[in-house]
Amino acid sequence: MTNYKLSDTVEYQCQANINIYDSDKCDYLATLAANGRHLQIIGSQEISPNTVMVKLLEDDYSGWLVNTDFENILLALGLYEPCIFSRVSKYKLIWEESLLLKIYHPSKLLEEVRWANVT
Repeated sequence: MTNYKLSDTVEYQCQANINIYDSDKCDYLATLAANGRHLQIIGSQEISPNTVMVKLLEDDYSGWLVNTDFENILLALGLYEPCIFSRVSKYKLIWEESLLLKIYHPSKLLEEVRWANVT
């Protein structure tokens, strides 16, 4: 196995779906870091050479990454940028060919808007 030295001063990006565990023993799965998610090392490899504590930057969820997954993270090409959603983005908009817009939140029909002949 390759000896990976990870840094706590940079961001990493998952290159695969990676298991994150609830302790350095890696007995119980805490969450899954999906491919593409950014994470940061928040613990020292000196404490446990087979695991390292990480924080997922999307939701600040922390857990332990096992050394067999070190090869599945690479330096992120850019800093993590959170997605900003407006209030409107909670609504599901469905266009129909009859120029009818249906607005749902989250599964309840709130409003239907029909447009006249638009050219």
